[in-house]
Order: sequence, then structure tokens, then C-alpha cells
Amino acid sequence: MPQHSNSLNSKSKRFTVFCCSKLEREDTIMANKVNLQKIKSEIETKQAELEKYEKKIVQLKNREKQIKKIASIEGRKKRTHRLIERGAILESFFDRASEKNNEEIKEILQRAFRKTD
Repeated sequence: MPQHSNSLNSKSKRFTVFCCSKLEREDTIMANKVNLQKIKSEIETKQAELEKYEKKIVQLKNREKQIKKIASIEGRKKRTHRLIERGAILESFFDRASEKNNEEIKEILQRAFRKTD
């Protein structure tokens, strides 16, 4: 009988090892599934965050374009204003300036500013 007892114990141990092993594998599989789900969730969160920041970048680039356009318009307005003021100043020195065309005004200015060698 002792041999039978050893045989039973041996089978029992193998069954226990197999069962524990199977349970451990199932626990490992479940843990892996939970980890995988956590990782997938984190990826989704990061992708949503990335999309949010990409949208913000597009908004900032558009704002930059608007600011550059406004600056350009302001620069043109200042230049136009300066040219008009200076033209008015120069025109104030000519008799009957409104009766003269651009070529006549240009000739008068070239004579006036011609350097003598």
C-alpha cells in the first residue's frame, strides 16, 4: 500500500502543479489583458492630447498670419501717410503746383537738387 500511496501522492502533486500552473497562467493572462487595456486607454488619452495640441498649433499659426497681415497693413498705412505728407510739403514750395504734371515737378526737383561739381 505504501507504493499506492506514493503513486497517489505523485499524481496529486502533478495535478496540483498543473492546476496551479493553469491558474497562474489564467491570472497572468488576466493581468496582461488589464495591462493591455490600460495601455490602450493611455494611448487614446495621449492621442486626444496630441490632437488638442495640433489644433492649438494650427490656431496659433493662423493667429501669427493675422498679426503679420495687420503689421503689413499698418506699415503700408504709415508709408502712405509719410509720402502724402512729404508730397504736400514739397508741393507747398511750387507756384501753381496743381497745374503741373508729374514730369514737370520731377524736372523742377532735379534742377533744384542737382549738385554743382
